[in-house]
Amino acid sequence: MPKARVDGDFFYENKKYTVTSAIGYHDHNYIKVDRKYPLFLDAMAIKWYWGKFYADRFTVIFADIYSRTNRTLSLMVAEHNKIIHSSNNLIDCSVSTSGYDNVLKAKYPASLKIKSLDEHFPFQAEFESDRILDRKDLLEGVNPVLKFLIKRLVAKPVYHGIFAKVKLEINNVHIQGTGNFESMVFRGK
Repeated sequence: MPKARVDGDFFYENKKYTVTSAIGYHDHNYIKVDRKYPLFLDAMAIKWYWGKFYADRFTVIFADIYSRTNRTLSLMVAEHNKIIHSSNNLIDCSVSTSGYDNVLKAKYPASLKIKSLDEHFPFQAEFESDRILDRKDLLEGVNPVLKFLIKRLVAKPVYHGIFAKVKLEINNVHIQGTGNFESMVFRGK
């Protein structure tokens, strides 16, 4: 539902906020887990980048998911409320520059470039980090010795949610926008 209108209430730090006629986006990741055979997300995915942005009349959502056996890249582009492009594995997603988070002592993608590989859909978007909105050490609460060994020998599992300025080039038209992207790293440094 690109640019869906949202009304409702939410609470933050014991204060109620009312939202009326705001732009919203529904994001839902669902995996059914069997209690007898639990499934952990890091058993399926090594890392992912996901993002969305609005630029004038366009809404864009992308995902770049590295699983243990393959990589899936998805793109959805809507103009106003109509989806004009939806594809899997017809984009390239790359980290252009990295930043360093002094709080988590880990790198994060400071800028991303998304480019269409579909010759019938000329599209490119560049996300440039404006600020980190959220961060999480995914080993928080783990035994300190085990945490040290995992970070030293295996991975630095972290999450970063980033607000970004976006440059969109679509059908040879250049548009500025804003959005956010996330980096979830389970494996790798």
